[in-house]
Amino acid sequence: MRQARYPIPVDDATAAERVSYLLAARESDERRPLRAILLGRFLKDSDPTVRFLAVKWVSDEKLTDFRPQIVGVFTDLSGPAPPGL
Repeated sequence: MRQARYPIPVDDATAAERVSYLLAARESDERRPLRAILLGRFLKDSDPTVRFLAVKWVSDEKLTDFRPQIVGVFTDLSGPAPPGL
């Protein structure tokens, strides 16, 4: 895995790298605004596993501000389902 200099995934990050960023962001200080910015990006990610983990994060922490984006995730079901679903 490449080491990033910034807390935001690079444009060519693999799905596995983006999952790592998501998990690290989830464990970061909830008062940091970058956390919400990253979560918004992860909810729009092209990879279904990344989107699933982002939805799980919202659900686990009851982040109601992200409800409109969650509706969007479930409205656009054009991509493949995450493994195991």
